[in-house]
Amino acid sequence: MEVKVLKKIEKAHLKLQIKSFFADSKKISGATLFWSDTIKDSYENYASLINAKQPEELIKEVVEFYKSKNRKPAFYLTPWTKPKNFETILQSHGFKLAYKDAWQVYTGKRDISLPADLDFKEVKTRKDMDIFVETFNKAYSGVPGDPYGALPKEYGEAFYLTLGKKLRRNYILYSNGMPVATGSLMIFKDCAGIYGIGTDPNFRKKGFGAAMVNFCVKKALEDKYKYIFLQTEKGSTVEKFYNKLGFETAFTGICWALE
Repeated sequence: MEVKVLKKIEKAHLKLQIKSFFADSKKISGATLFWSDTIKDSYENYASLINAKQPEELIKEVVEFYKSKNRKPAFYLTPWTKPKNFETILQSHGFKLAYKDAWQVYTGKRDISLPADLDFKEVKTRKDMDIFVETFNKAYSGVPGDPYGALPKEYGEAFYLTLGKKLRRNYILYSNGMPVATGSLMIFKDCAGIYGIGTDPNFRKKGFGAAMVNFCVKKALEDKYKYIFLQTEKGSTVEKFYNKLGFETAFTGICWALE
């Protein structure tokens, strides 16, 4: 896939997070800063879109900015980060590897069938969102083997900010009347990002997570979005899970944080 397409997907993701997981963003010379007012970790607080002509000055400015917000200073690097040796420069300033993301793009089949006995419901009301958030929080409660461990409750609560937004659609999967899985489809121009895929630990190993992913992909295909993407932890079992559902890893994003 062409680099210009991958850059488009990255920018779509960043735009989609603003006013939900990101509180806002700020352009500075050589990068754009993203931050959350509620989530404190480096998954939602970092400098990205880096094209630094004066990397030392950029690092200093970023460190001061995130410290002023009581957040760890962090940089999110992609294959097109400039300068090419920026990772080495960060290490010389004491930055440590925080995590690696596999950015995956859908290249699978176009005709997707879903189990007839499953009920997918779009979140429309506050009550629906309460159920969505409760199910999402259960899914990310830190069950052994989950790549992200136990997520802070603020992650689930961030979805409330997407309620009623036309291009941010949240779904709950019900089985026998019980909410068992969540998923979200967020749209920016011709890109559709899949987020919030999670299954209640009490209902795992039944194909519900795969069904939700397929449902979101099917929706995006029906609405004729050109690029369907998601992110997950690089090298995790979840990356392989998405591979089996038609997603290919297009590039790796790497976060470096200062403790």
